[in-house]
Amino acid sequence: MREAIIKSSETIEELKLEAKQSLPSLYGVGGTAIGGYEALPQPEPPYLPPAKDPYGYTLVLDLDETLVHYYESGGEGSFRIRPGCEKFLKEMSELYEVVIFTAAMQDYADWVLDSIDKPGYISYRMYRQHASPKGMVFVKDLSRIGRPLEKTIIVDNVAENFSRQPDNGIFIKSWFDDMSDTALLELAPLLKCKLALLILFRNRRKKMQRRQGGFEKFQRPDVRPTRTWRKIAQT
Repeated sequence: MREAIIKSSETIEELKLEAKQSLPSLYGVGGTAIGGYEALPQPEPPYLPPAKDPYGYTLVLDLDETLVHYYESGGEGSFRIRPGCEKFLKEMSELYEVVIFTAAMQDYADWVLDSIDKPGYISYRMYRQHASPKGMVFVKDLSRIGRPLEKTIIVDNVAENFSRQPDNGIFIKSWFDDMSDTALLELAPLLKCKLALLILFRNRRKKMQRRQGGFEKFQRPDVRPTRTWRKIAQT
């Protein structure tokens, strides 16, 4: 498969030139350019199986220029890993259901993910075929993945990718080769705080609904004291 990836990337410079004229600038670089920009037949939603934890929250992560950067040298295709990536994935997997959603082709994405996620921190993967074409952009429509929007967050370096649910998106600066980059390390505390706030607001909203219904004392708490709470309390 590596040979196929390298072969398919031989025309990447031509794709970059074409992309600059019609696509958001970051679509013309890295692994997203491999295989061209043709839309693929979309599977029927929901894309993900039922969540293992009905109380849990989902963190959707982009791949290229968010976690890694694909490049070529001497005709060989390879990729760099953003500083702090493994630690970030490990910490987030303890708090969220972690899902990769990339506009790249599946063979390329699996090649990268099989390398950077050997411990299995990532629960699910979604690829080009799961994205929704909108003009020349592949939008990541969170309403199709099978998770409640109010319990889903997406992190991406291209704002157009989460344009259908902008309130769910967190923009992260693009990464290429700066080994002093600290964006992921800085993002982790934000996501921990955001999760705590989401749980707090959800709990208050449910409590108000129960009070209005007059049966609060007969309902069990909406949020259980799980490891999520314990993890947040330790930070």
